[in-house]
Amino acid sequence: MKCKIVGQNLKAFSKAIRVFAKISSEVLINVDNRSMKLQAINDNKTAFVDIKFDSNFFASFECTVDTKCKLFLKSLILVFRVVNIDKVVDNCTVIMDESMPRVVFEMKCLNGISREYFVPYMESTNLHYNSTVTAVNPSFKVQSKVLYECLHNFSTETRDVSLWLTPQEIQFKSYFDDIEEQNIMTSFAYGSRYFHNYCVNNDIHVTFDVKDLKTFLDFTIFRNQPLDCYFQASGSPIEFRMTSSDHYSATLILATHDFPDDLLPEPPSLNRRTVSSNRSLSLLRTGSLTEVPVNHTPSHNTSPANPNPIGHTNTGTTNTSAGPVSMELQTNANTDDFGEDFDDDEDGNHLFDQIIGQLNATLDQDYGDGDGTQASTNLRFTGTQLDRYHEAIIYGSPDDDDEYQDMGYTEDIVVPESEPEDTD
Repeated sequence: MKCKIVGQNLKAFSKAIRVFAKISSEVLINVDNRSMKLQAINDNKTAFVDIKFDSNFFASFECTVDTKCKLFLKSLILVFRVVNIDKVVDNCTVIMDESMPRVVFEMKCLNGISREYFVPYMESTNLHYNSTVTAVNPSFKVQSKVLYECLHNFSTETRDVSLWLTPQEIQFKSYFDDIEEQNIMTSFAYGSRYFHNYCVNNDIHVTFDVKDLKTFLDFTIFRNQPLDCYFQASGSPIEFRMTSSDHYSATLILATHDFPDDLLPEPPSLNRRTVSSNRSLSLLRTGSLTEVPVNHTPSHNTSPANPNPIGHTNTGTTNTSAGPVSMELQTNANTDDFGEDFDDDEDGNHLFDQIIGQLNATLDQDYGDGDGTQASTNLRFTGTQLDRYHEAIIYGSPDDDDEYQDMGYTEDIVVPESEPEDTD
C-alpha cells in the first residue's frame, strides 16, 4: 500500500492520530483497495474509536493487497507531533508492505527538507463492534461546536457526566462516585431547539465518561462536522457518528454506567431560568451560569457503579449525592425570579421597564400597612436610582438626608439621636 496526503487532509489525519493517542496506547490500521481504517479501544474497554478515510481522501492511493498492522501510538505520535502540520509539510507519503517490518512515513517539508520515519509494527487481531442502535432509538443531530461548548461547561476535573433526555430538553449534571472527591457539581439544560432531528419520545438517562467524548470532539470540531448521537437505556453503549464531505467518517462507542432502579442519580433541579437571545450564534452566549450553594445529604452511600465494558454486562451501584456547589443553566427561558413571563414587545414596553414595574409592585406589597390596605407612601425607583442604590450598598451609604432623598425615598428618614457621651 502506498498513499499520499496533502493540505488540510493532512491536518485532519494528524488530528485523528492525536485522538487515538489520548484514548489508547495502540492503533490498528486496516487497508484495502477502497479505504484506510484506524481503530482503537481503551484499556478499560469503555471507549471504542473507528475513523475511516476513503480512497478519495488521499491525493494518491494504491493498494493491491489488503494490509493490516498494529502500531504503538507513542512512536506514531512523534511523526505527527507538529500541531499545524499543513503549514510545515507539503505532503506525506505512507508506505506499508508486509515484506517490511515497519511502516514508512516520508515527509516533504515546505523548506525543501525531506524526512523519513520508520515505525515498527506488530501483528494485529481483528477489532470489530456490532452496533445495536436502530432508527427507533432516541437520537438527535448536533453541530460539533455546539456539543463542544455544552461539555466545556464542566471543569477539567469532571470525569463522568449524567444526561437526562426528555422530549423538551437535555439536562446535564456532573456525576461523582466518591463523595470525598466532590468539588463542583455542575448542572444545566438546553432546549431541544438547539439540536436537529431531535427524536426523544420517552425520558432516558445515561452516565458516561465525558473525557473520552471531549477527546473525540477535538477531532470532529475540525471544520465543525455534524454529529449523529444515538442513545439506549442505562447500561447499554451510546454512539456518536460523524460523516464528512471530505471523504472520511468517524464513530465513537461509549460504555455507560449501569445502576439499580433504586440508586439512579437524581436529575438536576433547575429552578433558575435565564433570558436568552435568539440573535446569538454561540450557545454559551444565550444564558449565564449561576453558582448556587447546595445543602444536600446523600441518600445513598454505597460502592460506585462502573461503566459496562463494550459488549459485556456489569451491574453496580452508586450514590445520588450532590456537591457543595451547583452551577445551573437553562436557556430558552424568558422568565425571571418573580415567576412571571416578560416580553420585549408586551404593551410596547421594554423588558427592563416591565421588570422595574414588577419591582415597584413588589415593594408596594412589602411596605403595606399590614391590614390589607396599601401603604400611603410607595417606594418608586428608576434605573439610575437602582444603580446608585447598588453602589451605596457596595461602597457605603451617604450620611446626609439629601443623598437619601436622591436615592428615591419619598418618606421621611428618622435618624435616632446619639446619646451624649458620659464625660464623668
